[in-house]
Amino acid sequence: MGDDWKWMIGIAVTVTLGWSSLLAGAFWKLVSMVRRVEDEMDSNSKELHARINRVREDTVQKSDLDGHLTRLSEDMREMRKEQREATKDTNTRLDALLAAIANGKGHS
Repeated sequence: MGDDWKWMIGIAVTVTLGWSSLLAGAFWKLVSMVRRVEDEMDSNSKELHARINRVREDTVQKSDLDGHLTRLSEDMREMRKEQREATKDTNTRLDALLAAIANGKGHS
């Protein structure tokens, strides 16, 4: 083999190794960028899921709310009934007081 061929083979091997190294480096760079983006998406996804879970925990189920509203409605009905009874008792006492005052003035 002549010196020219040795130089050509050496240059070809060097260029091949150079391009291979360049391609391997570019591939690893691309892989690291994809992993970084994937990690960012995972953290964003975890944050989004945490927000969804908070909303779910803070939200009242309709069936639970209906039970509370029904109880409040019954309590309000009972309070109105008690208020009407108290008003009737007060009116009865006031009527008796006015009648007593009117009878007391008529005798003077």
